[in-house]
Amino acid sequence: MLVGREKFRSWAAFHRENPHVFKLFERFGSEAHANKRNRFSAYMIRERIRWYTMIETTGSEFKMSNNHTPFYARLLVLVHPKIRDLFLIKTMWTCDATDEEILAAHKGGGMIE
Repeated sequence: MLVGREKFRSWAAFHRENPHVFKLFERFGSEAHANKRNRFSAYMIRERIRWYTMIETTGSEFKMSNNHTPFYARLLVLVHPKIRDLFLIKTMWTCDATDEEILAAHKGGGMIE
């Protein structure tokens, strides 16, 4: 079981190897926001990505950890602040990754230890 910084490291490695996942998260999150959703579930977006990659597309399968969802939600609102109200962002008590670290991992700047 991953705890604390291990969750962030796991997400950062997955994100680096699977940049298409965030593109899908952006796409589906933007669709929800464009449809005037006041609040939406990042977990619902994750499940939509799973459906899309397993049912609607062809190619190699990948597994997306449930632990990665909060990082993708935070990254989405950091990259697209105008949709900040889409999610209710809570304090991540299970991980101490900062917004700066999440953005650095997204931009390929590595991780702050």
